[in-house]
Amino acid sequence: MLKILQFTASWCPTCPQMDIVLAGLQGLEKIELGTPIGDRLANEHRIGSLPTVIVMRDGEPVWRKSGLFPRGEIDEMLEG
Repeated sequence: MLKILQFTASWCPTCPQMDIVLAGLQGLEKIELGTPIGDRLANEHRIGSLPTVIVMRDGEPVWRKSGLFPRGEIDEMLEG
């Protein structure tokens, strides 16, 4: 099963817009992580900016993107 890790923060102005981009994705488990840059989890996943989305398959990252991006980019990855 695919999982989406969405790294976000309350002070991030584009993070709420990413919720709209990711809304309605089917067949995935979405995990939103309110993670400030510099904490252990952010460092473990090498998060340098927010929002960052990482798609995981069997516990391994298969795709990642930072910043706001159009829905079509993640749709293409999921179809491929």
